Amino acid sequence: MIKKEFNMNFKDFKNNKSVFTTSFVTSKNSEIIFFSIDNDLDMQFFSKEGADMREAKLVSLGEILKIDNTLKIIGDFEKGDKFYRKSKDDKWQKVL
Repeated sequence: MIKKEFNMNFKDFKNNKSVFTTSFVTSKNSEIIFFSIDNDLDMQFFSKEGADMREAKLVSLGEILKIDNTLKIIGDFEKGDKFYRKSKDDKWQKVL
């Protein structure tokens, strides 16, 4: 189980922080529908196509927030949190 220590949000991280995503998000204009942050503060942002390792990309948090600034609506999160939505028009929901 991941130990939760404190609330944070995207403003707590530098824009040049490396994050994981796929080319579906960066090059193929697929909407981000999943965000997670693990115990090591690694962040993942995926589209409906999921985490296909053949399409994996390491990009900056700033680039992700430019692609989809609605991520900022999530607000506070903790280590181990995961969020999901069906489309960019839907509200982010915390996965329990």
